[in-house]
Amino acid sequence: MRIIPAALNINDATKYIGISRANLYRVLESGKLRPLNIGGRTLLRRTDLDALLENAAASLEAPRNPKLRAADVARDFRATSERHYQSRIKRSGAWFGL
Repeated sequence: MRIIPAALNINDATKYIGISRANLYRVLESGKLRPLNIGGRTLLRRTDLDALLENAAASLEAPRNPKLRAADVARDFRATSERHYQSRIKRSGAWFGL
């Protein structure tokens, strides 16, 4: 009979979810996973790793906006560019409130 551990160390966790060690540390730094520190070892709960994978899969399955058109993207870009331009003018001291 094989015992399945409830928590995995960093190396086993990377193999379990199929990402690199560096990417796993990025996930830990972002707060999406909380490590357990027991006896000087860093462990990750298998259930937390499964939840991380489920959340990643759900975000991929989220419906995209089919009505988003190139004209809408261009309009949003122009508005953002205009706000950026105005903020640069204000910071440079060339803004006279006109």
